[in-house]
Formats: sequence, structure tokens, C-alpha cells
Amino acid sequence: MIRGNLHKLGFVAVVMTLAVLAAVMVSTSASASGSAPAPSRTINGNFCLSQHLFCMSAGLDGQAPAEGYGVNGNGGVCHKPPDTTDPLGGPEYCVPSGTGLLTLRAGTYWIVVNDDQINHNFSIRSCPGSTSPCTATNPAETSEQAITDMGTTYTGPVTMKITLKPGWYRLFCDFDVPVDHENAGMYVDFQVGGLGQTG
Repeated sequence: MIRGNLHKLGFVAVVMTLAVLAAVMVSTSASASGSAPAPSRTINGNFCLSQHLFCMSAGLDGQAPAEGYGVNGNGGVCHKPPDTTDPLGGPEYCVPSGTGLLTLRAGTYWIVVNDDQINHNFSIRSCPGSTSPCTATNPAETSEQAITDMGTTYTGPVTMKITLKPGWYRLFCDFDVPVDHENAGMYVDFQVGGLGQTG
């Protein structure tokens, strides 16, 4: 009789322990999914001038950034001034590298740029609905907006909120001295597609 009661008590204790463990697991799972921060949608823009004469980078949420920069072309050498010893050398011989491309989903993003250069800036060009890179010669829906001003050195990051619709966009430098910096390769393209974020 006593042995039978002990077996029943042991069975009840095991069932209660399993129930408590299940409740703790459900609670932990709900807490983890409820408290986890939503994925950040931040595009970080920087200059990468230590490596190239004209260079801009952009990366999503701390991922490895894409770089757009100038390389040798047009029959001359793209190098950092002052170097006047080579008659076929200088910024006028920089041509785009073609490597600066981010592929993004449509939605709202924060663009955070670090502009510590007085001779460069960050601008954004929008070409929603376009099927090719967003250059200054795209159709009438093209619009441009400066994120930082030319001739100004900023001591901290500058942030802008932007809604990206399917199409193409370009983060670029709008300076044109001594050459057009965008044409020299100082840009990163955003190719935007997909359904985008919800909510």
C-alpha cells in the first residue's frame, strides 16, 4: 500500500516537473521572440580615400561595404595629386571601377554618412521604377537631394530617412573640381526590388 502510494507520488512529481519545464521553455521562447529588436535598416556611407583618389563606400547594417572608386583609364594614370611629373597622370584619367553596388529590398531606411572632407559630399539620386543605374540622364522622375553640403566638414555622422521603392538609386559625391567626382567613380548604386518590409 505504501509502495503503491510512493509510486503514484513519484509519477505525479515527474509530471509536475515536466509541466514546469514546458512552461519555462514556452515563456523563454516568447520572451526571446518578443524582446528581440527588429532588424536594423541602416545604410552606412563613408569615404575610402586612403586607398583611392575618388572613393565612396556604403554598406547595410554593418555588413562589408560596397566601394565605388576611380581606376586608371582614358589613356592615363589615375593617381593622387600632387604629382605633376607624369604628363599622362591625374584625376582627369580616373574612370569608374563599376564595383559599387548594393542590392536592397524596398522599404524605409536610415542613411548615416560620415563626411569629414571639405572637398567631398554625399548626395542621393532617386530613380524609382527605373531598370538601369540612376545617372543624371535618367527620365523625368529622377530627383536629387544633398545629404551633406559641399564645402562643409562635419564633426559627426549625418542621418537621413528615405523610402526606397523598386528601381535604382545612387549615393554619390556632387563635387566637380578638378573633375566631376561622380564621373570619376565616386558613387555606390542601390538596386531596389522585392516586396520590401511589412508594417
